[in-house]
Amino acid sequence: MKKLYIAGIVLATFSPFLAQATHLHGAEITATVKSCQSYEYDIIVTVYSDIGTDVEFGNGILELGFGDLIDVSVEGDFITRKDVEYNNNIFRVSQLVLSDVIFPGAGQYVLTYQEFNRNADIVNMRNSANTPLYVESKLVIDPLLCNSTPQLADTLNYLAYPGSVFRQNLNATDPDGDSLSVEFVPPQQSADAAVDRYISPLDIDLRYAENPVNAEGNGLPTLTVNPETLVWDAPNLPGEFVIALRINEWREVNGEWQQLGYITRDLLVQVIDTINNLSFTDIVTSTARQEPDKPKVRLFPNPNRGEFTLEITDDTWLGATASIHNIIGSEIDQRTVKMGENSYSIPECQPGIYLLTLRQGSLQNILRFVKR
Repeated sequence: MKKLYIAGIVLATFSPFLAQATHLHGAEITATVKSCQSYEYDIIVTVYSDIGTDVEFGNGILELGFGDLIDVSVEGDFITRKDVEYNNNIFRVSQLVLSDVIFPGAGQYVLTYQEFNRNADIVNMRNSANTPLYVESKLVIDPLLCNSTPQLADTLNYLAYPGSVFRQNLNATDPDGDSLSVEFVPPQQSADAAVDRYISPLDIDLRYAENPVNAEGNGLPTLTVNPETLVWDAPNLPGEFVIALRINEWREVNGEWQQLGYITRDLLVQVIDTINNLSFTDIVTSTARQEPDKPKVRLFPNPNRGEFTLEITDDTWLGATASIHNIIGSEIDQRTVKMGENSYSIPECQPGIYLLTLRQGSLQNILRFVKR
């Protein structure tokens, strides 16, 4: 494997215009000791991204807490990629491996990676399409402690389903046998700033979802984590949600527990509507909640690629206003509907969850659909 000695590299200046398309699902940085006495480590930056984008991981900036910034775009020979399929959805796992990195001495080093841009229309933050993804890890180097960072399983941004328990296996371990704890932290866009208007997936405005409950129907949804598993019981609203976890390492030294370093995993959970929560292919053909006083309408196909039909078969909706909004409330389309089939074409819109709202006087009906 190639060696990289950081101090001597001449680097380009980082610019957010290197990659304008949205594609990033998550990332983390790990460090594994190779020689305690010479402060030698292998550093791995792992990034999860969307297979459907033309933008590749590699247009970001890595800092190791010493020396110059590393422009990852010029280190392409160090990057490996693989595509992994999960429930008919394919994700890309990319890794930048820096082998035999020599740190200047003992101390605490904060390793950071920042790249543009996150996926568009993430529900629980603002303006995700123009927000960089940023992760950091703290590495404590001491020849007596001989310490590596915690490590995580090569798990992906798994799909979740409304009303079902979502689990993502973290399988966090420590190469040195240190004890681990996990906590939720706000996702970040830079070293000193969280993403704009981040809220927990449990606190999202559920005005389009009725009576949020857990999978058993006997309490409110919960979001919990331990070193083995992240559990969301249970998503109530479709969409993409960002979550960040900090995995802390602890070691008992002279009878006292000391906190050493940590790593941060930023990840995306994609919540997809399905029939009876059976499988990825069981996506509903209409997501309208049919209440007794709301005449039926139909939206198909769902999901779609921007071409779909709204079918009106009851003259109660004749002349009604139909508005389409994305999940963060931006209006995409508004028109007066007619009886029969109303054709729509929104191919320019980003993939994600959209809401079509019919209004006729005091009567309202909301249909959710997925654009692939």
